[in-house]
Amino acid sequence: MKRSDTYLIVGIILSALLHGAFIETVVLINESDMARKLFKKSTFVPFEVKKPEPPPPKPPDPPKPKPKPKPTPPPPNTEKPAPPPQEEVQPVFGVTKDTVAKADTGIGVRVGNTLMKEMEKEYTPPEQVRDLAKVEDKRPEPPKFAPIPVFKLAKMPEVKAKIKPEYPAQLRKDEIEGEVLLKVSINKLGQIVDAKVVASDHELFSKAALAAIRQWQFKPALLANGEAVDSVVDIPVIFQLEF
Repeated sequence: MKRSDTYLIVGIILSALLHGAFIETVVLINESDMARKLFKKSTFVPFEVKKPEPPPPKPPDPPKPKPKPKPTPPPPNTEKPAPPPQEEVQPVFGVTKDTVAKADTGIGVRVGNTLMKEMEKEYTPPEQVRDLAKVEDKRPEPPKFAPIPVFKLAKMPEVKAKIKPEYPAQLRKDEIEGEVLLKVSINKLGQIVDAKVVASDHELFSKAALAAIRQWQFKPALLANGEAVDSVVDIPVIFQLEF
């Protein structure tokens, strides 16, 4: 037999002896009076642990009040107030009160408010004669100048009569030449409505060019259908000395 096996068997025997001695000691102590006094027999007492009750449910929030609709303002009153009814005035034959001379001429003239009818048979006292409504003099408004863009024109304005501008004496003396560019507005009748200086080499040239261009005569611009229209064109006026 090997030595290792001998050690194993001896160890097992010693372990069994120690465990047996421990168990016997515990049994003797448990059966002794001192153990009974120190350690009373335990009894099982049931104990119920109450679970905490859940909190009561939170009451629902009251419903929010619906926003009140904003009052819609009434639409603005665009209707014009009806004019007061005019009292109908009956035309009465005779000259008006305003045209009767206050001087004592001794001539008897029948008073009325119109001479555009035959004399009525019944006589109307002068204090009962009322003036007729005055007729307003409504003259037609002059047509507004509405130029057509150049790219829509089929034919540009043509010069019928041209007046040569007068050369300023001081600039001629100094032998100064120059040019003036004018923007000219021509209506559908060929009349010059307006003329403005766009560029100029001298103020005296500008005055002379404007004075001359206002005397020019034009044929108006035309559309493709032959209709005469308003237009605005650029016209150069050149001042050149003759030698």
